[in-house]
Amino acid sequence: MKKQLSFDIQQYHRRLLLATYFRFEEGSDPPPFTHKSAWMPKLSQVPNTVRKIIRADKYAIKNLPWNHREHANLNVEEQQALLQLRRDNSIVIKPADKGSATVIMDREAYIKEAERQLNQEEYYKKLPEPIFLETVPLVRTILTQLREGGHINKKQETYLIGPDNPRQRFFYLLPKIHKSPESWSVPYEMPPGRPIVSDCGSETYATAEYIEHFLNPISTRHPSYIKDTYDFIDKIKNITLPQECLLFTIDIDSLYTNIETHGVQSLRVMGLQHHRLWSHIDRRRTEREWITKLGSMHPGGLNEQGRLVE
Repeated sequence: MKKQLSFDIQQYHRRLLLATYFRFEEGSDPPPFTHKSAWMPKLSQVPNTVRKIIRADKYAIKNLPWNHREHANLNVEEQQALLQLRRDNSIVIKPADKGSATVIMDREAYIKEAERQLNQEEYYKKLPEPIFLETVPLVRTILTQLREGGHINKKQETYLIGPDNPRQRFFYLLPKIHKSPESWSVPYEMPPGRPIVSDCGSETYATAEYIEHFLNPISTRHPSYIKDTYDFIDKIKNITLPQECLLFTIDIDSLYTNIETHGVQSLRVMGLQHHRLWSHIDRRRTEREWITKLGSMHPGGLNEQGRLVE
């Protein structure tokens, strides 16, 4: 507790110092897609009032009584039960796909469900070997071209390159326990799983974040775009339906694996090059330098397997 409180106070003091130091400057926010700086002004560079606040905080923290004991929120039996669950290799514990439930599944049944999905060749193709390490130099080549072209600076290039040792992607399932049990993959025993591929820490995680920055404003401009339930209610509240009208809902089975992945073509259909939200420079940078190069089947870009297309 003491360590966490000291850290929180330190971060608060840093924000206070930065806000005071840059108080007369406009547009001092760092450019996006750069590593967070650890720099902060010295106490001698801020007004005396701020220095007094910081010194008073440090004195108060130093003199707090720290002799109280922290109590666990689980009793001994609960702690032992939790430890046993963690050590049990015959089960898999995952959060439910919807809601806040935690699901305990038989490991063999979980693996069979994963294999059932991965063996669907219309959606998945087995690679002879991992290719993420081969993708690293290809992505870096594109980033170097962007920096040399003046589209990103050196700090942004360093951020977008990602970690020196990228993590391979992991496939896992979130159980859909909200589905009717008789329709489960194994009725009443193993629910179908929503396939998730974790991209965190991969060689393209940061570049995907960069591309999303440009695509998000466009994705919300579809005539059929609905943000959430409240947005849907707002759209239909003034609609008067005839009495003979029938209302119904539909659900798409395996939505994401059935979406066509012709990304660049889809963006062009959306009118990306002429959208009013984009300046000429933004359109040129993003569509030509990023989306096209990282899109599939484009000369000088990456294909679906992450390889350069000749």
